[in-house]
Amino acid sequence: ALKLVLTAGTFFVLATLIEGGMQVSRGFSTPPAEEKLYDYDPLFGWKTKPNLNTTVIREGRRIPLATNSKGLRGPEIPYPPLPGERRVLIVGKSFAQAVGVRFEELFSEQLKVLLAREIAGPVQVINTGTAGHSTDQQLLLFREEGIRYLPDLTIVMFHDNDVWYNNQDYFFDKAKPRFRKSGGRLVLTGTPV
Repeated sequence: ALKLVLTAGTFFVLATLIEGGMQVSRGFSTPPAEEKLYDYDPLFGWKTKPNLNTTVIREGRRIPLATNSKGLRGPEIPYPPLPGERRVLIVGKSFAQAVGVRFEELFSEQLKVLLAREIAGPVQVINTGTAGHSTDQQLLLFREEGIRYLPDLTIVMFHDNDVWYNNQDYFFDKAKPRFRKSGGRLVLTGTPV
């Protein structure tokens, strides 16, 4: 068991170093094809453009990408829930937004289908995932936008690199907000971005 743990740990460290080296060699810049998907935002640093109707290419696949007026993938979702409607809010980064898969393939859409089978009444799963957002930006997005959907449950998709980026003023080449400890409290800094 110890050998297995050491082997897995060594693999993880090597993979992390290789990924870090690749990011440094790319110059910490956003791929040009992705630039068309995001707008500057003074609070978050960037957000997904509203009312997109475009196509992205991933591994030779053409993926349609549409956003609503709030920049969320999929159709418009009103803030107040329908009577009796249960709501799950997803916050996360690129794993949640998943521009590399079709809308119906999103895990949030699959979750909606599964919950609809288990829960009596209407169910809505709202995915606010934004590529590159760490948990600091996800918290801000939740406070500004997500809470307005009155979710019954919020799921935070955490990735290990959030620990690093929560303590950074930049994500690749994009400036971002940052919480700093001051007097025993976390204080938002770097805004407007």
